[in-house]
Amino acid sequence: MMKKLKSGTPFVYDENDRVVGIRDPHTGTDTDLVTAVTSPGGGIEVCVGDISATIPELTAAQSAATLAAAEAAFAPQLVTGYYYVKVGGTRTSGKSTADDWSYANCYGSIQAAINQPWNRWDEIVLNDEVHTTNAKLNFSGSAALSGATIRIRSKSRNPETCVISSSAVASVLDLNKADASYGITWERIKFTRSSTLTLSGGSLFAALTTPTLDILFDGCVIENFVANIDGVYTYSFIYAGSGTVERELRFRDCVFRNIQSSAQQGWAFMSGGSVGTSVVFERTKFFDIVHTQTNATETFLGGMGLSGAAGLSFIDCEIDGLHYSHPATTTISVSGFVRAQCPLTVSGLVAKDVTLTGGNAGCFLLRAERTYQIENLRVENSYSQPGPAVNSVGGAILAYGTQAVGTVRDAEIDGCVSDYGPLVYASQGGALDAKSIRAYNSSARVEGIIYSGGWGDMSVIGFLLVDCVAGLEPRYGLTDFAGGIYAHLHADGDRAKTVIVKHGLLINTVTQAVDGAATLHLQNNNTAFSMTVTVENVAADATAAQHALMTVGAGAAMTVSGTGNAFRGGSSTALSSAAGTLTGSLGEIADLAQIGDGTLTAATIDRDLARAWTEAMADAT
Repeated sequence: MMKKLKSGTPFVYDENDRVVGIRDPHTGTDTDLVTAVTSPGGGIEVCVGDISATIPELTAAQSAATLAAAEAAFAPQLVTGYYYVKVGGTRTSGKSTADDWSYANCYGSIQAAINQPWNRWDEIVLNDEVHTTNAKLNFSGSAALSGATIRIRSKSRNPETCVISSSAVASVLDLNKADASYGITWERIKFTRSSTLTLSGGSLFAALTTPTLDILFDGCVIENFVANIDGVYTYSFIYAGSGTVERELRFRDCVFRNIQSSAQQGWAFMSGGSVGTSVVFERTKFFDIVHTQTNATETFLGGMGLSGAAGLSFIDCEIDGLHYSHPATTTISVSGFVRAQCPLTVSGLVAKDVTLTGGNAGCFLLRAERTYQIENLRVENSYSQPGPAVNSVGGAILAYGTQAVGTVRDAEIDGCVSDYGPLVYASQGGALDAKSIRAYNSSARVEGIIYSGGWGDMSVIGFLLVDCVAGLEPRYGLTDFAGGIYAHLHADGDRAKTVIVKHGLLINTVTQAVDGAATLHLQNNNTAFSMTVTVENVAADATAAQHALMTVGAGAAMTVSGTGNAFRGGSSTALSSAAGTLTGSLGEIADLAQIGDGTLTAATIDRDLARAWTEAMADAT
């Protein structure tokens, strides 16, 4: 058999161009392929120029250790014991005999089973029936050793047939024990309350304070909870704990439905949060969540914040019907569903019918005050409504404060309304890096479907605004509120600001403010720091006297560059007002005839094609 080498490779080929061996580059010795890959050891040295890397030979002990580790990692773990629970059960100690659901073999209450000395791989199994309790289920009396884990599940694994109905004065679940840490899984159970919570010092559903390990609610339904607190709603619906314990609280494939609460002050859905706590909602749905604040002079903190926690995440979740209201008609702080005072991650969230009213209601859904990563977000028919003429910020997404630095990718709103920035808003030093974002049939009562205030940098690449409008309610005696995009460097900003706007389409997007720019308004009144702007490949088809306005206050400076832009009306629609120093321009602006076939509207546009376009533009150079 004829053997040959190919330049640049150590492989030996036969006359049919098949690899049959490997040639040692130092000795010239050929080794057949079977021997090379099956013999013990036999590290192969690969040389590229002066760089060499040797695949080390594994000793017999190393091979055995690797195999043992793999076997341990993938070994099936069998249930080691059961504690059956059945209404009327008479068992008082010990494990239940498997598959025996007689009264003598079952505990009569969930609490009695929790108090047993269970250990890892044990399960507490609840008979398919309604389990009523007039006291919170707690772990303080459990005989299990610290570090133990337990799964508490329904017999059939159908939450509709296995119900825990509580009339506890405080929380339904208290997952704490001061001198022990437990890992707890609740699987396929429905939780309800038969009484209204009135205790301000209690959680409506569950509380974590002292050390616990990971807590998982898997496939559970939590519905029909009511709280009426004449005071501060300190521990809210769920209290996620305090301290520095590292743990994860996860809701996977769960449903929250018909959760109603009222209080003078506090968090509505989840309070607390420790340095080590991570909270994850995975494939979880929120339906008909309502909270009313009753004290008009106190702030409303929001739905969930988790100050200092390790993180808050939403993965493929859904919201349909979430309403928060505050009675204030003046400038009282009112926050929406998420006010993340910890890192925020969203990877798939559909939200419909979300409302926030009263005080300075602005961001109704996602407010990030720390690092954030938001992708695959859809928001429909949602709005915020502050008090009359009260200044507010944001709508669906708000990056607030200098620690709010992150990214938004593939976000879309449809039929949403807020005073400023219903799609995205960056404020008070918050930075915005948004790609592939879209807004349909949405309104900014005052200004900017996309809004960058404060002094944080903004980059928006790959965007589409269709049938959007701003300038509906002019404020402060001004008449120049922008339609599509507004960006400024705040006069109190302590740094220079960079704004990048690229690859965008604005279809029938306008402002009703008589002196406003339909497409873009850029402004700097900061006399200490400059603002640098790049606008490229933006097309806008609205009929407007002005599409772009650049305003520079006395003593301020702005540098602008642009290319590839096209507005209906051409360069004559790009205006400037510069008492300060304005350097550069948006470049030659083409006179746009139409976008597409000229008939695209929010009702007729192909949303999948629109998303594909913004995704492609987001990655364009």
